[in-house]
Amino acid sequence: MKVYEITEGGYGLRQGGPAMSKGTTDMANANTRQNNTYTDQGREAEIKQTHAMRAEKRKFKAPTGIPARMLSPQLPAGPGQ
Repeated sequence: MKVYEITEGGYGLRQGGPAMSKGTTDMANANTRQNNTYTDQGREAEIKQTHAMRAEKRKFKAPTGIPARMLSPQLPAGPGQ
């Protein structure tokens, strides 16, 4: 393969030069950053809500009631056991 085939064939080369591709990538990066910001805000709200729910659950201690072993005690072992 000769050099002119690579340069004129367009293997990965863009028309318009580096300045045009830099502008395109800058815009794509800005859009990505904005999308990430919105996603992070949603995540932060969800995490805050989850923490608040867990804290609320920790505040209340439910009485456990009478243990099951007291309701149906086992009989003492007989002389054969």
